[in-house]
Amino acid sequence: MDDSAVVSGTTTTTTTGDTTTTTTTTTTVTETDTTEDTTDSTATETMTDTATNTETAASTVLTSDVFYGDVNLDGTISLADVILFNKANAGSVALNEQATLNADCDGSGSVSTEDALVLLRFLVQLVDVLPYTG
Repeated sequence: MDDSAVVSGTTTTTTTGDTTTTTTTTTTVTETDTTEDTTDSTATETMTDTATNTETAASTVLTSDVFYGDVNLDGTISLADVILFNKANAGSVALNEQATLNADCDGSGSVSTEDALVLLRFLVQLVDVLPYTG
């Protein structure tokens, strides 16, 4: 029995406005040859099985827009953002660059406990817009 595999792949990166999408496609082709000899006759039978598996993975990265209040980068503003913000403020977790930009809810250019208060006020609808500078 002879097994052989061919693997090929492509990666494509597309940028539209402020969104970069990277798509990676990997194709694996596996062939298995089976040879069967019989002792009663001189016949030899060869079968080839071919299997093709294709996997595609895509990721989208927001590159420069600030979505104030969306600290966990899930596209919405919720209590989960406040919890993550407070964990970062306490030093339990670290925020990446985009999350830090989004956490500046008072527009001061730096992240502080005041941003957490503004975010909470926004969630209970005491503040209508972020960043809130009032």
